[in-house]
Amino acid sequence: MDGQENPLVAIVSMGLHEVQSHLTLSSHGYLGYIFMISAQVFDRLSASEQALLIDTARELTPWERAETRRREEALLETIRQSGVSIHQLTAQERAQFAAATEHIPGIFEEVIGADVLSLSEELLDRKYGRGDEIVVGLDADLSQECRSAGLGFRRGAALAIDEINASGGVLGKKLKLIARDHKGLPSLGVSDMEYFASRPDVVGVLGGVQSSVAVAQGDVVRRAGLPFVVPWAAASEVIALDRAADPVFRVSASDTLVAPFVIEHVLRHGRRPAILFENSLWGRGNLESMRTQLKERGLDFVAAESFNRGETNFELLVSRVEQGRADVLMMIAAPDEGGRIVKRLAGHQLWRFLGRQQRGFGKGGSQLLPDLHLCRQQPSREPGAGAALPCPLRAGRKPGCSGAAGRCAGV
Repeated sequence: MDGQENPLVAIVSMGLHEVQSHLTLSSHGYLGYIFMISAQVFDRLSASEQALLIDTARELTPWERAETRRREEALLETIRQSGVSIHQLTAQERAQFAAATEHIPGIFEEVIGADVLSLSEELLDRKYGRGDEIVVGLDADLSQECRSAGLGFRRGAALAIDEINASGGVLGKKLKLIARDHKGLPSLGVSDMEYFASRPDVVGVLGGVQSSVAVAQGDVVRRAGLPFVVPWAAASEVIALDRAADPVFRVSASDTLVAPFVIEHVLRHGRRPAILFENSLWGRGNLESMRTQLKERGLDFVAAESFNRGETNFELLVSRVEQGRADVLMMIAAPDEGGRIVKRLAGHQLWRFLGRQQRGFGKGGSQLLPDLHLCRQQPSREPGAGAALPCPLRAGRKPGCSGAAGRCAGV
């Protein structure tokens, strides 16, 4: 063993100081002791008992941390008395250490959570920030259903900022990203946007996926005149009807612009379309746009069924689509509900399926469509052969089938 990383109390309690020759005090981490109690136990207490516990914990926490620092001085002396050579990192060495390890949190970002790292970075910047940087804000869903997209926004913005800073920054200043997690909730999105608008060093904000959040945030940025770039939210209401001097910009296609192309594609697959759509601003807006395009062609949906976020049973909706004798099905859904719907479709004869979800039209197939085709055959058998359900990929499919996953590799 070349070395170990431990707090002083662990080094002394395990007797490591008796066998090690050197100790480097880096002060690179902080172990914050917190008061914890079982939620089941806490919830059974009376309101007065709960308040007493919380107040006592708040009172004791500063004392506990001060006591920890006092004891560490004694622990350090114990280590010194054992003959260990102690070295305190200089400011230059600490800077080198920080630079060498700066990339490590990013490696585990998906495990730790972009929301946790973003909050940590904001708090550290608040206490140790240089104060002379130009701040770019990001407000997206970093912890809930659309967290993968939020993580992508955060990484993309960080990459762009790193490239700009490496080229000298802007107007002689470095850029800095401050990201916040609105959890897909408009109320949190508005609160976050008000925070960014209150900071004089913030020059603009990047948004997220959910249209309902972006629309609510638009009121704040328009009052403040704060540039707001929306990379995903596609509802037409995100952008103001009067574009003059509007600080909201969108870099993705709106549902209204996409609708004609989607309907053309739909009608190449059938003439009796049905639609399952999320009961939200985004879902209802898509329904309206798609229906307008159909009516211009003398058609309409034979079934239009809505569902709410968090629903898990879609049997009734799928049955209604079948009763309407639909020959092609559209879906406006987020990943969780979309996945459940597709799995339900696997038990019905609705094979001609078009999926549009919040990963973007044309990009959702890898997540949703493989679940539609459940062949139930062995790996060595031709896709579709012996399948309990009809194979929707009779023509143009690739050979081979993943029997372990029970899905056709041709998808």
